[in-house]
Amino acid sequence: SRNRPTMPMIGKRGYILVLAKGHARANRDGYVPEHVLVVERALGHYLDPRHKVHHVDRNVANNTPPNLVACEDQAYHLFLHQRMRAREACGNPSALKCDRCGSYERQEDIAVYKATRPRKTIGFQARHRDCNASYVRAYAERKRSSK
Repeated sequence: SRNRPTMPMIGKRGYILVLAKGHARANRDGYVPEHVLVVERALGHYLDPRHKVHHVDRNVANNTPPNLVACEDQAYHLFLHQRMRAREACGNPSALKCDRCGSYERQEDIAVYKATRPRKTIGFQARHRDCNASYVRAYAERKRSSK
């Protein structure tokens, strides 16, 4: 049998996969996401498995080096996405989204509260003070009326 180069394939989430048997991140069939290989080539070493790769333009098929950012972990990767959403919504990547009304505000104009429910994964809640006051009043009213 002749050694023919294999064609890249597209994974379930749209990522381009390249055959790289023996690579630390290879799946059971020996394929590795192309964006990981591109970043590793640019850095000159393998990425630690906890490191994630961010696509700046959100196009998972665009694996050019200027479109890729190596993130130290998933938390930083999610942080980049949060800042991108804020920039697109209001032009300010540092703005926070009120989890009650959904609008974005400068950090100075919005209150940040520590998440109190265990299932909240982000660890904080950002709210306008007025939105929070309305929520607290409505919550208290529901409690009173349920008794």
